[in-house]
Amino acid sequence: MVKVEIKRDKSSNIVSFKYSGHAGYGKVGEGDIVCSAVSVLAQTAVQGLKMVADIDIKYQIKDGYLSCQLPKELDEKQLLMGKAILETMYAGIKNIEENYKKHIDVRENEEV
Repeated sequence: MVKVEIKRDKSSNIVSFKYSGHAGYGKVGEGDIVCSAVSVLAQTAVQGLKMVADIDIKYQIKDGYLSCQLPKELDEKQLLMGKAILETMYAGIKNIEENYKKHIDVRENEEV
């Protein structure tokens, strides 16, 4: 199962996300559409934050794991662009969760 953890700040902005695990949807060696879809959304969000929104994020990607943390200080443009990118990623992940409940678990927490 893919586990997704979304952290939001007190203003409800996504400030970090973490993906781990494998969906186990497809047969071994045949590819897994759930893992592929989740991976594309997460990695595209990372690239969008870096290349489009020009945000200096901290991230880590390795087999079956991706984490991303936004810096505390963002200018108004970065905040707006980052929010659009991350909320779009979130909408996509929630859609996958609705359709493949046995293979993905999305949880949200407020940052302390």
